[in-house]
Amino acid sequence: MSKQELIEEFRNLPLDEKLELSNTFNEILNPMSMEIEEAWLNEVQRRVKMHKNGEVETISYEAFFSED
Repeated sequence: MSKQELIEEFRNLPLDEKLELSNTFNEILNPMSMEIEEAWLNEVQRRVKMHKNGEVETISYEAFFSED
């Protein structure tokens, strides 16, 4: 299969499959060390805990992306 054929096949996939393949390609091209992955997981857990404890103020998706 040529590169162009591969690109065309990709374009015809449903969005969820495109996202899955994109994530896989990104992981292959940008491998993350276990140390970095663990640091990200710890940060996510810390932020979730802060949110659940009411320690951070959140805004809606719409407010974040509004033009105002």
